[in-house]
Amino acid sequence: MPRKGPSPPAPRRDGLERLSVLAATVLVAVVPFVWDGEALRAFRGPQAELALAAWAALAAAFLVRADARAAWTDPWWPAWGGVLAGGVLAALFSGQVVRALGNLLPVALAAMGWGALRRLTDASRRRLASLVVAAGVVEAVLVLAFLSPALQPSTFARLDYLVGRYGWIGTLGNPGYVGIFLTLPALLAAGRALEGGRRRLAWAAATLFLVAVVVGSQTLTAALALVAGGAVMAWRRVPRARRLPVFAGLVVVGLVVVLASPLRGRLLGAAEMARGRGLLWLGSARGAAYAAAGAMLAAHPLFGVGPGLFEANSFRALDEAALADRAQVLGLETGFGEAHNDLLQHAAETGAIGLLLALAGLALAVRRAGRSPGAIPDRAALLAAASVIALTQFPLHLAAVAAQWAVLAALAVPALPTLAPAAASRRRAELAIALVLAGVGATVAWQRHAAARAFAQGRALLQAVRAGASSGARADAARAALVRLQGRERWFPGSHEARLTLGSLALEAGQPATAIRHFAAALALAERPEIRYDIGAALLAAGEREAALTHFVRAIELNPAILRQVTDVELARTLRRRLDASGYGARHPWIYDGTPAATR
Repeated sequence: MPRKGPSPPAPRRDGLERLSVLAATVLVAVVPFVWDGEALRAFRGPQAELALAAWAALAAAFLVRADARAAWTDPWWPAWGGVLAGGVLAALFSGQVVRALGNLLPVALAAMGWGALRRLTDASRRRLASLVVAAGVVEAVLVLAFLSPALQPSTFARLDYLVGRYGWIGTLGNPGYVGIFLTLPALLAAGRALEGGRRRLAWAAATLFLVAVVVGSQTLTAALALVAGGAVMAWRRVPRARRLPVFAGLVVVGLVVVLASPLRGRLLGAAEMARGRGLLWLGSARGAAYAAAGAMLAAHPLFGVGPGLFEANSFRALDEAALADRAQVLGLETGFGEAHNDLLQHAAETGAIGLLLALAGLALAVRRAGRSPGAIPDRAALLAAASVIALTQFPLHLAAVAAQWAVLAALAVPALPTLAPAAASRRRAELAIALVLAGVGATVAWQRHAAARAFAQGRALLQAVRAGASSGARADAARAALVRLQGRERWFPGSHEARLTLGSLALEAGQPATAIRHFAAALALAERPEIRYDIGAALLAAGEREAALTHFVRAIELNPAILRQVTDVELARTLRRRLDASGYGARHPWIYDGTPAATR
């Protein structure tokens, strides 16, 4: 037999390729494991900021070489173009143009960064796919390890909800997030195991381990997504004559898993809640979020409420009965920032025009691209699972999951054509420009993280001084904190939480006028009961009693449980008289129980 010649050398990676690989590695293998107990949102916040920096680096790497015609004529760009075009139109009609356009910035960065991911070499793309599975396995290990108090990070001591399934949070902060984060890596590992090869047993073990942790997290939607993805994988791999027996076996195995695992209790509990309290409680109270999204779409059918403005309008969208029902069961914890259905939320935020543009762009991209293979052979199975999750959760609003999915989507489609080698001087210039742009993105992300920590410290101070400090000490501490935070809200132009913190500190500092200004800014960003209540308290301190009562009443209408926060007997009874006069009290008499307004 003739001897084989030496294998051709692998293409040498230049600086931009290395930058892209590093940023992609951060997205799939670093972002999920970042949290900060000192930040406003301990898990989602730091992960979102780091992901933003990584996407900015990828976007920079793509843009400096975006003069290649093939990059911009690629058939997959209409998919991103449809989403962005619909978002821009919705922003222009939202009434908060700058804020809504700002909410589209991460999407634009991801679109350009996606181009850089598709320029990676075949070897880098294969390694990145394996890294997705490895990150899933590490996350699953941490989930199990952190079930033991002895192994938990010290910051977990501040979390008071780590009971039962809510102990299965890993580094993501919620068992539901864990379930949906592990779903696609489990299917990816299963596909690798079925391909055979020397490592098939390792891939099979990874699959079983990831599936076991998904089941342990009791995330029903993730379990359903695994079934959907597994069914598609089996359909495509099993010969036609064996499909029915295989599917029957899968059904039996699925039923056994549900009946013999903690999923059974979750399923029965969700069904009981929906049966006992109505459709608003369907799917662990998702019905209310669906109703809010539907109301937004009905009120703004063409262009929606604006990109990223679902949470700002969620209370306003629900009717009185739904708000009261949620408050009676959940107390003060009635807020929801996502619709738990990304397609429905996109429709609520961008309207029929935005939804149609997004779907048309995707359809055009699929039609133009055809069935060209990518680096992931079982992409149909992953797509089926992702579709189930996207219609029942909010994966695209979780930085770690969105990053994982975007990377897998880039690997699932063909790579962009290889660029012709450039002169060394041009390569150095391109890398320098990309590094500068990436540095700007990293600086912004770090400043936002630092501001989030500062605001979290301000909130912690508020809780401490309200717990027992003298009035003089409270005012001095609040004034000092207010000075430290002044100006930091510019890093969160759309955050009502930052303005609430500033307003609360100003109120404690004895500056009601300043507090009213900050609370009014918060109210302009979101209609929420706590904002109405706080601005009412500031107005009361400023001597504007009538205006204060109006805001208090509105706060109670948005969440009746907030009446329990009113400890002043005279104020509580005055509010009751107003609520009774409007008929609200008669429709919901339970709101007075356990409050000073219980007796007139």
